[in-house]
Amino acid sequence: MIKYIKDTDFKYQEDILTHLRAHNITHSPKKSEYNKFFYVFDGKLLIGALHSSVSWDWVGLRKYFYKDLEVLELLLSSLCDYYQDSVSGIKAHSDDKSRINDFLSLGFIMNGIMPGTKKVMEYYYADKTILDIASNSKYKIISSDTEIKEYTDTFLQEVKKYDLINGNLDDPMEISFIALDNDGFAGGILGELVEDTMYIDLLVVKEEYRCRGIAKKLMSLIEEEALKSNVVRLDLGTAEFQARDFYKKLGFSIVNERKDNPKIPPAKPSLSSAINDIS
Repeated sequence: MIKYIKDTDFKYQEDILTHLRAHNITHSPKKSEYNKFFYVFDGKLLIGALHSSVSWDWVGLRKYFYKDLEVLELLLSSLCDYYQDSVSGIKAHSDDKSRINDFLSLGFIMNGIMPGTKKVMEYYYADKTILDIASNSKYKIISSDTEIKEYTDTFLQEVKKYDLINGNLDDPMEISFIALDNDGFAGGILGELVEDTMYIDLLVVKEEYRCRGIAKKLMSLIEEEALKSNVVRLDLGTAEFQARDFYKKLGFSIVNERKDNPKIPPAKPSLSSAINDIS
């Protein structure tokens, strides 16, 4: 008999990750995820930096800062040169419209807007699939496969300064529920609560327990918990080979979609962001 528990100590988080990764690998090519760091200098002064990573054939911008548009253009130009012909594109997202406008001015295309709530701002998604950004900046730029420690403090201080100005310092509160069969792991869910919104970060049910209503029950439990915290919206990201149709049946609607994420010829799977207003 399946029983459900609230995992307050997150002791089953590794089980969730292990089984979700195993499922994803069977449906997408196993490629290494790698990082690249870029640093821009005016003399000896660090005026821009970017930490990028590749996952499912797309470059994500993990963290970055830039003094002005010229510096951002130089960072992205170097990013394009490095990843040319090896990825499907570069993705950028932010709740800062002026920052997204900087990306749009450099050739990114808006690919969806997550509507805001009373406490959470609109969230913007922008992509660039043709890596053709060029720069004639005279600033010095260097790149590295690993973080350069002597610049870490300045980099993090600048990122924190930006977050402080834009009110992005809230740490999410994690909530998890687990399905157990005779104390053995059958499935689990992990959500992150920020203000009045909860992001469904991870959801998995072991293959032998699927089609038994476990995923639906886990979603119900985390939604009930979210409502206790006055959450008005759930949001998540999902692909066709994960559970997109399942989420649609639960009332989620797609707000943006990214093709070739991951790239598996001849199929063209896409990664979608979806929301469900629950208030």
